Amino acid sequence: MIDSVKPVETGLVRVETYDVTFRGCDGEHSKAWYQRPAGIEDPGPTVVGYL
Repeated sequence: MIDSVKPVETGLVRVETYDVTFRGCDGEHSKAWYQRPAGIEDPGPTVVGYL
């Protein structure tokens, strides 16, 4: 479940960046940045990697 999505100003013109908080394993909050090409309406495929 996604808890919040907030735009982040990075200075990149061709990329939109969002700060995302979601619930992961055992309901723990996880944070990530989601980036996609600027101006794209369809979210398209997404790959999530954990470090």
